Amino acid sequence: MATPSLTPLPVERIERLERQLAVTRLLILLSIGLNLLLVGIGLQHFGFHLASRTIEVRKIVLTDPAQHVLAVIGVDNNWDGLPSKTYYPGIEFQDEKGERKMVLFGTGVYFAEGNNSANFGFTGLDFNDKKNGTDILLNGSIFSYSTDKAQFILFHHPEGLDFTIGDGENNFGVNTGHNQVSMFVASPKGEFDITADETGARVQRSAKGQSSR
Repeated sequence: MATPSLTPLPVERIERLERQLAVTRLLILLSIGLNLLLVGIGLQHFGFHLASRTIEVRKIVLTDPAQHVLAVIGVDNNWDGLPSKTYYPGIEFQDEKGERKMVLFGTGVYFAEGNNSANFGFTGLDFNDKKNGTDILLNGSIFSYSTDKAQFILFHHPEGLDFTIGDGENNFGVNTGHNQVSMFVASPKGEFDITADETGARVQRSAKGQSSR
Protein backbone atom coordinates (compact mmCIF):
# COMPACT_ATOMS: atom_id res chain seq x y z
CA MET A 1 0.00 0.00 0.00
CA ALA A 2 1.51 3.39 -1.06
CA THR A 3 2.30 6.07 1.60
CA PRO A 4 0.37 9.34 0.93
CA SER A 5 2.54 12.40 0.13
CA LEU A 6 2.80 15.07 2.89
CA THR A 7 4.00 17.78 0.49
CA PRO A 8 1.63 20.81 0.61
CA LEU A 9 -0.20 21.68 -2.52
CA PRO A 10 1.32 24.50 -4.62
CA VAL A 11 -1.62 26.79 -3.83
CA GLU A 12 -1.13 26.41 -0.07
CA ARG A 13 2.60 27.12 -0.36
CA ILE A 14 1.96 30.28 -2.38
CA GLU A 15 -0.59 31.54 0.14
CA ARG A 16 1.83 30.93 3.04
CA LEU A 17 4.61 32.80 1.23
CA GLU A 18 2.28 35.72 0.53
CA ARG A 19 1.37 35.90 4.22
CA GLN A 20 5.06 35.87 5.19
CA LEU A 21 5.87 38.61 2.65
CA ALA A 22 2.97 40.74 3.92
CA VAL A 23 4.26 40.49 7.50
CA THR A 24 7.81 41.31 6.33
CA ARG A 25 6.61 44.38 4.39
CA LEU A 26 4.66 45.58 7.42
CA LEU A 27 7.72 45.22 9.66
CA ILE A 28 9.87 47.13 7.15
CA LEU A 29 7.34 49.98 6.95
CA LEU A 30 7.10 50.14 10.73
CA SER A 31 10.90 50.24 10.98
CA ILE A 32 11.14 53.06 8.43
CA GLY A 33 8.43 55.03 10.21
CA LEU A 34 10.12 54.58 13.58
CA ASN A 35 13.49 55.68 12.19
CA LEU A 36 11.95 58.77 10.60
CA LEU A 37 10.28 59.62 13.90
CA LEU A 38 13.56 59.26 15.78
CA VAL A 39 15.38 61.40 13.22
CA GLY A 40 12.70 64.09 13.48
CA ILE A 41 12.90 64.10 17.27
CA GLY A 42 16.70 64.29 17.08
CA LEU A 43 16.63 67.21 14.64
CA GLN A 44 14.18 69.08 16.85
CA HIS A 45 16.33 68.40 19.91
CA PHE A 46 19.47 69.77 18.22
CA GLY A 47 17.71 72.81 16.82
CA PHE A 48 16.90 71.78 13.26
CA HIS A 49 13.47 73.22 12.51
CA LEU A 50 12.57 71.85 9.11
CA ALA A 51 9.26 73.66 8.81
CA SER A 52 10.87 77.09 9.33
CA ARG A 53 14.04 76.22 7.39
CA THR A 54 16.11 77.33 10.40
CA ILE A 55 19.13 75.60 11.93
CA GLU A 56 19.95 76.52 15.53
CA VAL A 57 23.33 75.36 16.86
CA ARG A 58 25.94 76.72 19.27
CA LYS A 59 29.04 75.52 17.45
CA ILE A 60 30.14 73.76 14.26
CA VAL A 61 33.59 72.14 14.25
CA LEU A 62 35.26 71.22 10.93
CA THR A 63 38.00 68.57 10.92
CA ASP A 64 40.24 66.96 8.32
CA PRO A 65 40.47 63.15 7.80
CA ALA A 66 43.13 63.00 10.54
CA GLN A 67 40.70 64.64 12.99
CA HIS A 68 42.67 67.90 13.18
CA VAL A 69 40.33 70.81 13.96
CA LEU A 70 40.72 73.24 11.07
CA ALA A 71 37.75 75.54 11.60
CA VAL A 72 35.21 76.47 14.26
CA ILE A 73 32.01 78.41 13.59
CA GLY A 74 29.73 79.29 16.47
CA VAL A 75 28.80 81.49 19.38
CA ASP A 76 31.15 81.56 22.37
CA ASN A 77 32.46 83.78 25.16
CA ASN A 78 36.07 82.59 24.92
CA TRP A 79 37.38 83.43 21.47
CA ASP A 80 41.14 83.65 20.99
CA GLY A 81 41.67 82.56 24.61
CA LEU A 82 40.09 85.76 25.96
CA PRO A 83 37.20 84.96 28.34
CA SER A 84 34.30 87.39 28.24
CA LYS A 85 30.90 87.76 29.86
CA THR A 86 29.39 88.46 26.46
CA TYR A 87 28.80 85.73 23.87
CA TYR A 88 29.98 86.69 20.37
CA PRO A 89 29.46 84.95 17.04
CA GLY A 90 32.78 84.01 15.53
CA ILE A 91 34.79 82.06 12.98
CA GLU A 92 38.24 80.60 13.65
CA PHE A 93 40.56 78.89 11.18
CA GLN A 94 43.76 77.06 12.17
CA ASP A 95 46.28 74.73 10.61
CA GLU A 96 46.79 71.05 11.47
CA LYS A 97 49.22 72.05 14.25
CA GLY A 98 46.58 74.18 15.97
CA GLU A 99 48.21 77.49 15.01
CA ARG A 100 45.68 80.27 14.38
CA LYS A 101 45.35 81.39 10.75
CA MET A 102 42.30 83.63 10.99
CA VAL A 103 39.91 84.69 13.75
CA LEU A 104 36.77 86.76 13.30
CA PHE A 105 34.67 87.54 16.37
CA GLY A 106 32.99 90.40 18.19
CA THR A 107 34.39 93.60 16.75
CA GLY A 108 37.63 92.47 15.14
CA VAL A 109 39.39 90.15 12.73
CA TYR A 110 42.88 88.61 12.98
CA PHE A 111 45.04 87.04 10.25
CA ALA A 112 48.35 85.19 10.57
CA GLU A 113 50.71 83.58 8.08
CA GLY A 114 54.15 82.48 9.18
CA ASN A 115 55.93 85.41 10.86
CA ASN A 116 53.36 87.94 9.66
CA SER A 117 50.10 88.89 11.37
CA ALA A 118 47.44 91.57 11.03
CA ASN A 119 44.72 92.64 13.43
CA PHE A 120 41.82 94.95 12.58
CA GLY A 121 39.10 96.17 14.92
CA PHE A 122 37.55 99.27 16.42
CA THR A 123 40.80 99.76 18.35
CA GLY A 124 42.66 100.19 15.05
CA LEU A 125 45.00 98.38 12.69
CA ASP A 126 48.06 96.43 13.84
CA PHE A 127 50.55 94.78 11.44
CA ASN A 128 53.44 92.72 12.76
CA ASP A 129 56.42 91.09 11.03
CA LYS A 130 58.35 89.03 13.59
CA LYS A 131 61.12 88.10 11.16
CA ASN A 132 62.10 91.72 10.50
CA GLY A 133 61.00 93.03 13.90
CA THR A 134 58.55 95.46 12.33
CA ASP A 135 55.29 96.62 13.88
CA ILE A 136 52.77 99.13 12.47
CA LEU A 137 49.93 100.53 14.58
CA LEU A 138 47.22 102.91 13.41
CA ASN A 139 44.12 104.12 15.27
CA GLY A 140 42.29 107.33 16.08
CA SER A 141 45.06 108.66 18.35
CA ILE A 142 48.39 107.30 17.10
CA PHE A 143 50.30 106.18 14.03
CA SER A 144 53.43 104.18 14.87
CA TYR A 145 56.03 102.41 12.75
CA SER A 146 58.72 100.63 14.72
CA THR A 147 61.56 98.18 14.19
CA ASP A 148 64.10 96.62 16.51
CA LYS A 149 66.30 99.71 16.15
CA ALA A 150 64.05 102.70 15.48
CA GLN A 151 60.58 104.13 15.85
CA PHE A 152 58.36 106.68 14.11
CA ILE A 153 55.41 108.03 16.15
CA LEU A 154 52.70 110.53 15.30
CA PHE A 155 50.49 111.10 18.34
CA HIS A 156 47.35 113.17 18.72
CA HIS A 157 46.81 114.99 21.99
CA PRO A 158 44.03 117.41 23.08
CA GLU A 159 45.86 120.55 21.89
CA GLY A 160 47.68 119.31 18.78
CA LEU A 161 50.11 116.74 17.44
CA ASP A 162 53.32 115.20 18.72
CA PHE A 163 55.75 113.79 16.15
CA THR A 164 58.87 111.82 17.16
CA ILE A 165 61.39 109.80 15.20
CA GLY A 166 64.49 108.15 16.59
CA ASP A 167 66.34 105.09 17.78
CA GLY A 168 66.01 105.56 21.54
CA GLU A 169 69.23 107.59 21.87
CA ASN A 170 69.19 109.98 18.92
CA ASN A 171 65.77 111.54 18.49
CA PHE A 172 64.04 114.29 16.57
CA GLY A 173 60.59 115.62 17.38
CA VAL A 174 58.00 118.32 16.80
CA ASN A 175 55.18 119.26 19.16
CA THR A 176 52.28 121.55 18.30
CA GLY A 177 49.91 122.96 20.89
CA HIS A 178 47.68 125.92 21.62
CA ASN A 179 49.47 128.95 20.10
CA GLN A 180 52.83 127.19 20.39
CA VAL A 181 55.12 124.89 18.44
CA SER A 182 58.43 123.38 19.47
CA MET A 183 61.11 121.26 17.83
CA PHE A 184 63.98 119.35 19.38
CA VAL A 185 66.99 117.30 18.38
CA ALA A 186 68.52 115.09 21.08
CA SER A 187 71.50 112.77 21.36
CA PRO A 188 73.24 111.08 24.29
CA LYS A 189 75.49 114.15 24.60
CA GLY A 190 72.93 116.94 24.49
CA GLU A 191 69.76 118.53 23.12
CA PHE A 192 68.88 121.45 20.87
CA ASP A 193 65.41 123.06 21.21
CA ILE A 194 63.50 125.67 19.22
CA THR A 195 60.24 127.04 20.62
CA ALA A 196 57.88 129.55 18.98
CA ASP A 197 54.73 131.15 20.41
CA GLU A 198 52.96 134.52 20.56
CA THR A 199 55.96 136.14 22.22
CA GLY A 200 58.45 135.03 19.57
CA ALA A 201 61.00 132.26 19.01
CA ARG A 202 63.60 130.92 21.41
CA VAL A 203 66.56 128.64 20.91
CA GLN A 204 68.12 126.64 23.71
CA ARG A 205 71.00 124.23 23.86
CA SER A 206 71.85 121.93 26.74
CA ALA A 207 74.48 119.34 27.46
CA LYS A 208 73.66 115.87 28.76
CA GLY A 209 72.31 115.94 32.30
CA GLN A 210 71.08 119.56 32.08
CA SER A 211 67.50 120.76 31.71
CA SER A 212 66.80 121.40 28.03
CA ARG A 213 63.19 122.50 27.83
